[in-house]
Amino acid sequence: MNAALNLARAYALVIGAAFLFGQAFTGYFSIAATLAGVSGVLACVLDWLLGDRARRVVTVASVAGLVGVATDAIHYYRELDIPGSYYAWFLVAPFVVALVFIGYSSVRRR
Repeated sequence: MNAALNLARAYALVIGAAFLFGQAFTGYFSIAATLAGVSGVLACVLDWLLGDRARRVVTVASVAGLVGVATDAIHYYRELDIPGSYYAWFLVAPFVVALVFIGYSSVRRR
């Protein structure tokens, strides 16, 4: 279980940072992508460094990351006119699973 949690933390950290750096490289700012990126990095780092002492913050950050991903996907499909409506689900879906796993393990730890 600990190895899976470490893998989920690492993936959430990398993709959360990609949400943030992607905005810097493209010059396009999105509140939803920023929420997803900051929440992913925050959930990962706080869960890794503080563990049980930051359970509630990690849970809230995980849920905020999920809201950020959902809002970013809705914005992508509704507002952006990109042929094929391609949203990087092959990267974002494991990020969602990692956030759910980090949040779940944070809630279950007592």
